[in-house]
Amino acid sequence: NYAKKYVEKVSAVRTAEAAVGEDTRLSEAYARYLFKLMAYKDEYEVARLHRSKAFQEAVREQFGDRSKITYKLHPPSMRRLGLEQKIGLGRSGDVAFALLRRMKFLRGTPLDIFGNTAHRKMERDLINEYQEMIDQALTDLRPETYDRAVQLAELPDMIRGYEEIKEANVEKFRQAANEILS
Repeated sequence: NYAKKYVEKVSAVRTAEAAVGEDTRLSEAYARYLFKLMAYKDEYEVARLHRSKAFQEAVREQFGDRSKITYKLHPPSMRRLGLEQKIGLGRSGDVAFALLRRMKFLRGTPLDIFGNTAHRKMERDLINEYQEMIDQALTDLRPETYDRAVQLAELPDMIRGYEEIKEANVEKFRQAANEILS
């Protein structure tokens, strides 16, 4: 369903763009940055990546079969309790990641213990905010406004980092969007 929604949104932008001309910069930028926003790295995604064969093979290739792995984690729940020190998990981290990977179906539901943080809510809201911004640009899409729409579509490129760094970049993104839209 998530992928279907993505394809529908990108197709709508491409259709609107095609009505204005042959340039595809807008739909290409929108496809790239909508994907970036929709594919944010939450705890379930991190678990999936760490359990992937590609990751396991990369660790084995770089450090050998007998390498010792310690995952240094600082879950949001620990932060909320005021605990600032990371916990270290050895191979038990593999079990935790395997379990977490299977719990992905909880993402976005009331049972998603990781999704209730302000940071995760911001990441989910950002997807809708971006889509609404582009939808607004499409209502007035003409050859004269095309470059402005492309600028808007490319804005999520400035959203980088984790936690406070990402949140500061989101504010910069919003300021830049307001400047372009005004």
